[in-house]
Order: sequence, then structure tokens, then C-alpha cells
Amino acid sequence: MTLRKLEDITATALRDHGSRDRIDRVWRRLASDMESAAPRRRNTLWWAPAAAVIIFGSGVMVGAKWARPEPSPLVTAEVTPASEPATPGQAPATAAEERRPERTPSEPRRVSPRAVSAPEQVPAFAFDEEPVQPLIEMPTAPAGPPEWKQLADSGDFEAAGRALDRAGGFDAVLGGANSAQLMSLVDIARATGGRDRAVLALRRVLDGYPDTPEAPLAAWTLGNVLEQAGDEAGAAEAFALYRRLSPSGDFAEDAVVREVEAALEKGNLELAAQLVDQYAKDYPHGRRLDEFRRELEELRAANAGVVVEQPAAPAPAAPPSQVKGVPAAP
Repeated sequence: MTLRKLEDITATALRDHGSRDRIDRVWRRLASDMESAAPRRRNTLWWAPAAAVIIFGSGVMVGAKWARPEPSPLVTAEVTPASEPATPGQAPATAAEERRPERTPSEPRRVSPRAVSAPEQVPAFAFDEEPVQPLIEMPTAPAGPPEWKQLADSGDFEAAGRALDRAGGFDAVLGGANSAQLMSLVDIARATGGRDRAVLALRRVLDGYPDTPEAPLAAWTLGNVLEQAGDEAGAAEAFALYRRLSPSGDFAEDAVVREVEAALEKGNLELAAQLVDQYAKDYPHGRRLDEFRRELEELRAANAGVVVEQPAAPAPAAPPSQVKGVPAAP
């Protein structure tokens, strides 16, 4: 037997020798021949190259047959036939055995075509149906002050009153206004002659927003409005409220002065004495402290029936003709 080169042996010539059983039989035969015929070792060495060729070729064939390309993402899995129910006493077949068809060692592996899924059919829109448009939420611009508030802040109270009427009227806006808007309503009402509406808005600030910066100013304004209307008692209460809300405010001294004046005019000796003492305690160098003390003494004397003598006015100066030593004019 003449051996050819390994390159001259085609892969198809070795396909019948690529099974595991044949390879094992070849090795067993070689081992038995080598053990039984030791003197013939030199004559049996020609099997070694043939066995190497067989093993190499079988490995190439097995690797080529069992190598599977990676499935494409667009290709679905191979359709497998439904497995038959296992008979009693027979172990159920595994998933790999169910997918692998039986074949003989000499039979070339048949690769079944893979089923390619058809593209999904997208239904077209009907002519009488419009596609639903996505809802786009547009950013809303921050709401600014109402028109009447802007006009009032600019000092145009007549135009602010007309804008207020277009917004529903004074009473309609009053119910939902905040403290700053209420003070603008006060300015509009006072400028257009609505004193009662101004008082109503001021009391709403004091009742609904006593902790806001507008509350002390509302109390001071309410005292002035009531004093102009002739309500001395209501004005005194408003000034006292201002001092409680802002003890060190800009109008604190003026507020207590207004209270003292109201008590003295009413002749309330007890209240006037308390207010004068409070005024002297808070403002020991008050500009009207001496005046209030003197008026308080007069009120006490009047209540006791004692006439308090007023200091005599200084006598007018004598003319030059009556002064001794000065000659009279010709």
C-alpha cells in the first residue's frame, strides 16, 4: 500500500470513518495487534500514520458538521416537531434530543431551512379617522397682578376704578384679595369717595391678615379715616391697635398722642391719666408731654370744681413819652 500525502486525501473520503465507534474500534484493534504480535511491531507500524490521518480527518468533519452559525436577529428559531408522549418506563427526551433529528453516521447532516417571520402588517388609518395627536403641555406664563392693581399702583385711581368694575366690581374682588390688593382697594375707595368701602377693606386686612406687613399701616389708616368721619372712639381703638402691632413703628408716638387727645376731649380723666403716664414712660422727652400734663391738671381741677388760675399775660410796653427821662416827641 502506497501512502499519499495528507493534502491529497479529501475530506469526503474520510466521512465514513468520522464516527466515534469506528475510531474506538481502530484503536482497540491496534492495541490487540501490538500486544499479540510483538515481533511484528515493525510490520504493524504502518497503521500509525493511517490512524493519525483518520483521527485528524474525523475531527475536521465533526467540527464542520456541528458548527452552527449564530442566528441573525431577524431570523426566528427553528420550528421543532411536537414531541410524542413518552411510553411507560422510558425517560422523557430532553429539549436538545427533540430538536436533533436522528441520522446515521454516514448520512450528511440535513440543515432544515429556518422560518423567517413575515414583517408585521401595520393597519392603515381609515379615511374617516384622524390620527391621535400627542398632547403637548405648553408652559403657562406666570399670572401678573390684575389690571386694576397695576393702575392703582401707578396712581391712576379713576382708571383703576373702571378696571375694577370690569373685573366684577369692588365687592366681588374684595372676597378673594390678599393683603396687598386690599390696601390698593382702600386707595381706590378713598380716591373715589367710597369711605365705607375703604373702612370695610381695612377691617378685612386687620381681621384676615394681622401678621402681614400691611396690618400696622391698615390700623393707622383706619384710625385716620374714622377720625375724619367723627368716630373718636373707633379712631382711638385703631390707634391703640397700631401700637400693639408695631410698638416701635414710625407712627407709634403719633398714635399715643392721638389717644391722649381723644381722652382729654371726651373728659375721661382716668383714661387720660393712664395715657399721659404711658406717654411719659415711652417718650420721656416727648414733644407734647408738658402740654398734656397741664391739660390733665385742668381736667382734674374742673372735675373737682376748682378754678385753675391761668398765668397772667405780660403787660404791653409803655410808650416812650411815659418813660421817665425820655423827652416826648414834638
